[in-house]
Amino acid sequence: MNTSHFEKQAGSLCAVAVLALGTVAELAAQMSAPLLPPTASITASAMDANGFIYLAGNLSTGDLATTPGVFEPTAPLNICDQAGQPVSCSHGFVVKLPPAGDSLLWATYLAGNGADTISALAVDTNGRVFAAGSTTSTALLFAPNPFAPPPYTAVAASLFLYALSADGGLLGGTFFGGPAQDSIAGMMLDAGGNVVIAGTANSDPFPTTPGAYQTTRDAGYSDQFVAEFNPSFTRLVFSTLIGGTEQYTTSALALGPDGTIYVGGTEGTLRGIGAAGPILTRLSADGTNVIYAKFFQQESGVYSLAVDADSNVYFGEDSRVFGEATPSGSVTKLDAQGNQTGSQVVDGSMYALASGPNGGVSVFGYAQVGVLTTTAGAPNPCVLPGYGVWRTYGAQLDPQLNLLYAGFVRNGIALAGPGGVLAGSGYPVSYDSFSVVPMGPAPPQTITCMANAADYAGTTIAPGELLAVFGNQIGPDQPIGAQLDAAGNVTSNLGGFSVWIGGLPAPLLYASTDQINLVAPFGIPSTGQVQVELRQNGTVLSTFDQPVAQQNPGLFTSSGTGTGQLAALNQDGSINGPDNPAHPGQIVTVFATGLGAMTPQPIDGSRPSQPVDTPVGPAQVLVNGNPAEIDYIGNAPNLVQGVVQINFLLPADFSPQFYGVVVVLQGAPDDGGAGGSIVVE
Repeated sequence: MNTSHFEKQAGSLCAVAVLALGTVAELAAQMSAPLLPPTASITASAMDANGFIYLAGNLSTGDLATTPGVFEPTAPLNICDQAGQPVSCSHGFVVKLPPAGDSLLWATYLAGNGADTISALAVDTNGRVFAAGSTTSTALLFAPNPFAPPPYTAVAASLFLYALSADGGLLGGTFFGGPAQDSIAGMMLDAGGNVVIAGTANSDPFPTTPGAYQTTRDAGYSDQFVAEFNPSFTRLVFSTLIGGTEQYTTSALALGPDGTIYVGGTEGTLRGIGAAGPILTRLSADGTNVIYAKFFQQESGVYSLAVDADSNVYFGEDSRVFGEATPSGSVTKLDAQGNQTGSQVVDGSMYALASGPNGGVSVFGYAQVGVLTTTAGAPNPCVLPGYGVWRTYGAQLDPQLNLLYAGFVRNGIALAGPGGVLAGSGYPVSYDSFSVVPMGPAPPQTITCMANAADYAGTTIAPGELLAVFGNQIGPDQPIGAQLDAAGNVTSNLGGFSVWIGGLPAPLLYASTDQINLVAPFGIPSTGQVQVELRQNGTVLSTFDQPVAQQNPGLFTSSGTGTGQLAALNQDGSINGPDNPAHPGQIVTVFATGLGAMTPQPIDGSRPSQPVDTPVGPAQVLVNGNPAEIDYIGNAPNLVQGVVQINFLLPADFSPQFYGVVVVLQGAPDDGGAGGSIVVE
């Protein structure tokens, strides 16, 4: 098959470059739930009809908390043989969690004597788990009589498939593919319980079955492939290639209500700018013929698919290019005959789609904060635009592809269903479990995230830290600024709302329906966790646990947005800036928060007019990486306790230029420091 196999669809897709983000494993880099080892990367997830969560991925250490009775409880060696040389390698794992996501019901390795990479996961109605991926292993622990027809022996195959019981035992498995680097992009179960996989074939020959749509491939070109096995992997139902005299890669698989198979991907060897274009094929359920095939003349690829009850297919395409700053993708809808009926641009990558019960589609991917247009009520991502920060987002489109909702999900990793996304921290804020976060705004009176008010960095809080708290209907309808009591201290109640941390009321600096700014009480501990409570007129509306640390530093900026130049004063008290620079050998003042406990311990909410206390923990100022002399560090006179003033001496022996000023707090367990720039000449 060549390009003529695909019906040309010129100009039907948006071709705007987006940042290349890689696999779902990279989406999981920010996961903070402690159930898995730090080296674990999550590459696939699934959820069964009862809400149980299944995760699969890879890890290079032997510290997975496996459970008795599972298929492979013993940690494999992470040293593999490569051409006679020992090399470090990773292995697969699968775990099952309860709907609460807060414990491991079972966990097993899936490992051989080589490197093993899981890329697809599926669960049937009986809780049986199917995992598949790529391997260099020549020995895997399968059930008897796996499918491996000559010449595709274990030694020659590059793919593997496992079937596990509902309690993590082995039901079956097989090698598949050929000796080259084949890959599996998707796996689904059909109505009869058979396992359908799709991927990219680089091996020649590649195992196919008689009567399949395409049984051979042209040497030198990668093809797409689709294969179907029985649930125990003892019988190959069919296997077909899709390709020709061009390079074809597979990124997405979907099954229609009639069993037909949809395969999406990219023509060409490149992803993003330079790619020939997205491709989409609809195959018959038995893999013998093509119902339609589409080629779209855009520099992008099809990366996700969903099919509704009427056999309309939705596909998500985006251009993934490293170094591109502005992401954009789109969702396109085709009817059962392959005619395009709609398209919608979404400013993010397209990692997963799910069709809803009433039509329309849910979209999950990564987007840049400040670029994705969020809808009313969407949770604040607790990061600031301008950082170039990406977060998982979710969006809902109606059957006509009109945007109904778009918002960020904190630490999301993968699609769990049409209405939710699997996340590492859900609502209320949580850091010790996986959660399925519903699509749409958070429930009323829910705190969705909490961050340093100066720069939105860190996931822990420190005593005395100024914090920004975001959520849905967590404060008064009309914004209220800080109020003072008879002693001139900032009060802990605004409009009937208060926030208690570790059993202590927090001084409130600002409160509105979706945001509260506060100061963490100085009396909270500096290790472990504290309970955070949102109260209204004394009634607890929401509660969650928040990790604490000795320090979580942030530097205030002149713009008040957490980005750009620092809020700094020159030695004469004037504001530092391009028109009013500091000079070598002079004192510069910056303002920070999150430096932790002070001595003597301040009165929460107080605003002393004189220097009275200093941080307990050590602090160091670096100017262009070199230590600078600190002239003063302590409370900022006339400002609320929790704002720390730092006066430091600029070195006298450097040339005029912009200088990065980094405050490093030695021993800080979170991110160890914060930084920004001042102007010096």
